[in-house]
Amino acid sequence: MATSGEPRLLYYGWTQPRSSGMFGSTSTATYVALGVAIVNLTLFMPSLPGWVRLLQFLISGAILVPLVVSSGGKSWWEIILATKDRGKQKSAGENEYRSGSGTKIPSTLLPGIMAGSKVTEHRTSNNKTFALIRVGRFYTVVIRVFPQGSEWVDQGRFDSWVASFGQLTTTIGQAPDVEAITAVLASVPESAQRLASQYERQVDPKANAIAREILWQAAFEVRCAEVRNEGWISITFDSDQGMRRRDTQEQSQEIARRLPRILDVIEYAGLPCRPMSKREVTAIARRSYSPADELDIETALLTDEPLGFDWSDAGPMAASDKRGYYLHDSGKSISHVMDKAPASAIDSRVLVDLGQARAELPRKRMTIVYRPHTPAESTKIVDQDYIDAQKAVTSRVGRTPEAAKLKVAATKKAREEQALGAGVTRFSTIVTVTIPTDGDLAKAETLLGDLGIASRMTMKPATNQQAAAFAGSLGLGLNLPSHVSVSERLAA
Repeated sequence: MATSGEPRLLYYGWTQPRSSGMFGSTSTATYVALGVAIVNLTLFMPSLPGWVRLLQFLISGAILVPLVVSSGGKSWWEIILATKDRGKQKSAGENEYRSGSGTKIPSTLLPGIMAGSKVTEHRTSNNKTFALIRVGRFYTVVIRVFPQGSEWVDQGRFDSWVASFGQLTTTIGQAPDVEAITAVLASVPESAQRLASQYERQVDPKANAIAREILWQAAFEVRCAEVRNEGWISITFDSDQGMRRRDTQEQSQEIARRLPRILDVIEYAGLPCRPMSKREVTAIARRSYSPADELDIETALLTDEPLGFDWSDAGPMAASDKRGYYLHDSGKSISHVMDKAPASAIDSRVLVDLGQARAELPRKRMTIVYRPHTPAESTKIVDQDYIDAQKAVTSRVGRTPEAAKLKVAATKKAREEQALGAGVTRFSTIVTVTIPTDGDLAKAETLLGDLGIASRMTMKPATNQQAAAFAGSLGLGLNLPSHVSVSERLAA
């Protein structure tokens, strides 16, 4: 265990890319403002009625003002378009999901974009079985990891693991077809079924009676933890590369060739791992959407019995995407997403409280999505970020805010680190809590909000996006940024 006098490394320097224009606005707003000004000057030249000129100003303002004014980190254009899409979704009934034999959908498919997903099973070059999830042109492999915990681990080892995990995202992200790396730490209720199953498999009936009695008491009489943690990492590949798109066979062969090396890199980061099978990824999906099936699913996995369903039946019978929560079969879930990264330096233990298994929140899922850039992209990005940060300082009239100066220093440091071999990665966080349908939603919201504060991140509810956030937090192939409907050019 780390001693109290042992120094901890601090981590900082993340920035939110933003193209800077005139007077602190974005470059898109600047170009639109210039275009509006040119059009207005052109129309002012001929003699026009007053009402036409008034209409001209109103239209110009309606276009420009939503780009300049923001609320909650989003431009008004983003809010307007998102609200419009949500309204269309509700009017079409797309926020309600019904499946099963009595509906238009004969099976219980996963909701939303995942409804068209497929799962196949393949083998690596060293004969390990792995499941491959296809969602559109994206293919995802899921890897079970076994976190080592913090007991009896000194701070130096922690720092080494952090550095190795950073190298993991850099190494895997060097390939241009890697779309996302998703790390999931999930809490699930402990049924003691695993320990009982292990006792049945490993204890020899002919063994010493006293030894068998001690093991029996440990398995069936000693109180076990109420909640346990499970972890997995999924890697999503984009099959659309160059002039052609790989089919499932070609993509599976490519991943099978690269997967052994990926597993070695993950293990070097202190995470013993193995690829997950089709049964396992199907079980994760089913138990997430239908928590009441948890015990039956766990028993089937431990005893190698059939699950009784496949991927096409892993979804819920019914689901409803509400404004502030997601209702699905026997569960009700709320998701919070990262709005801003920590504003100050952090150490390697900043997410301990958020990821720790808690009896008051037995079903909790913390998901961090990394979207690494290739080395060529990284160089362009850090250079452009530095230029934009400098422009934001020089283009301001009057006193320059200290935040702008700090951003210049951060982007300059990022350029130096990237030149020394560090990678550039976009990241986001989703935290999902699932409670029974009759559970106390307000209490869960409060506990989740407190954990978000402890993590030093600014978290906010995924309002009107609960179903999408829930599916994206599973780490089963749905990379939300790849399916956005509002252009980043309209961002604040």
